[in-house]
Amino acid sequence: MSETPLTYIDRRQLIDKLVLDRTTAETVGKVDRLWLDLNSHQVAGMTCKSGWLGRQKHTFAWGQIHAIGEDSLIVNAPEGAPLEKLESWETLVGHQLWTDGGNRAGTIVDYRFEIATGNVLEYLFTPEGGGRLTEGTYRLPVSAVVSVGSKRIIARESAVLDAPQDEPGATNLLDRAAEFLKEDYVKTRQHLAQLQQGSQELSDRLQEKLPQLRSEDSPPSDNAATSDAESLETKSLPPASPSPNVPLENPHGEG
Repeated sequence: MSETPLTYIDRRQLIDKLVLDRTTAETVGKVDRLWLDLNSHQVAGMTCKSGWLGRQKHTFAWGQIHAIGEDSLIVNAPEGAPLEKLESWETLVGHQLWTDGGNRAGTIVDYRFEIATGNVLEYLFTPEGGGRLTEGTYRLPVSAVVSVGSKRIIARESAVLDAPQDEPGATNLLDRAAEFLKEDYVKTRQHLAQLQQGSQELSDRLQEKLPQLRSEDSPPSDNAATSDAESLETKSLPPASPSPNVPLENPHGEG
């Protein structure tokens, strides 16, 4: 749950959002579309859909919106007859964008507005192919709009050409992804080279220590074992007793 309340929002973020009645806590439906007052560039109301295939429609004035959260939109349901959409209300999404220089610049795909007042801050458009602007979504301030019709918006050409980009297009995203993969590949190769160098150093150290380890772990040689056995046997034998002085007999019997 976000602790910071939203101050502005894009139209697309509200489409299909759950709508709840603040008084009854019942589900009213889901947001179907928002309506703009073309004279004031202000969100005037919204229509909710409910029932099977969304056939039931309920329209609310923007002043009836109590709160907009991450999971739902809370409304104060009207008493009496439902609100009717006025003729000056329009969605504007899908309108062609033209410049006052007579050039088609793109298509309106969304708009950003203040939640508290409903005032539109800027329109979002995708540029026409072959123009100066690259692929992506761009921001057009309301102050740049000259006029609005049933199908088109005319804006100052200088503002359109200098419009800041809001989101990159698919081509730019692919370029960024390729650049990231390239950087990641270089870093991975460097990391592997460091690991390989460390492994080689470890192998060299083991080669240096191996003769010493072998000499410490090898069994004693045969000569050393024989010498040790003879020494042990010599130490374990008792000293020889001296022979008694017995005169030798004369084999010829002579005295």
